[in-house]
Amino acid sequence: MFKTKKILVLISVVAIFTILIISCIILGNCLTAWALQPPSSKFTDINDDNPHWATPQIISLATQDIINGYPDGSFRPEGKITREEFVVILTKAFECVNDKASSKFTDVEIGHWAYIYIASAQEEKIAEGMGNSTFGIGLYVTRQDVATFLYRALDKFYDLKLLNKDTQDEIINKINDYIDISDYAKKAIAFLKQEKIINGYPDGHLCQMQI
Repeated sequence: MFKTKKILVLISVVAIFTILIISCIILGNCLTAWALQPPSSKFTDINDDNPHWATPQIISLATQDIINGYPDGSFRPEGKITREEFVVILTKAFECVNDKASSKFTDVEIGHWAYIYIASAQEEKIAEGMGNSTFGIGLYVTRQDVATFLYRALDKFYDLKLLNKDTQDEIINKINDYIDISDYAKKAIAFLKQEKIINGYPDGHLCQMQI
């Protein structure tokens, strides 16, 4: 199990993903709050008048400038998150933002607000795109994508002990909706599930699509 500060930060990130599934423990569903203003210590929709079980984690990540609020001061936990928003959060959490990075994705233009973060993730081989030279700007991130991004980052910076194929298949096959897991995400989901960084619904399902 991982004990470093960065891993604990990422576990907090994963915890916040569960905001919209109060009755379940699963990877997914929040970290929608991203904007270009400095983080505040309190969001208008998550405060003493509107308490939330994840408020401490949200505020902790906000004060570290890993997540921010929208211009109106809200966090909007019911919203969805795009691929670029998640990559911004991930590269900040792993402190791998490179101001000199350049992106080769055809849909990521210089000047896009997330350009430097996407470029950094591409250079670190954390983001490999959609398979057609595009990153997928504006698309909502899926849980499989989140698991894959997170796994690649962990492997890049922490030299993971990879699972063998038999162990991977054993873990995946215990997930009730394993048939919906894409091949590219199986290694990531199996590892994160073994490390208890992600879990699933009480009925054994894991792979709802968009976050």
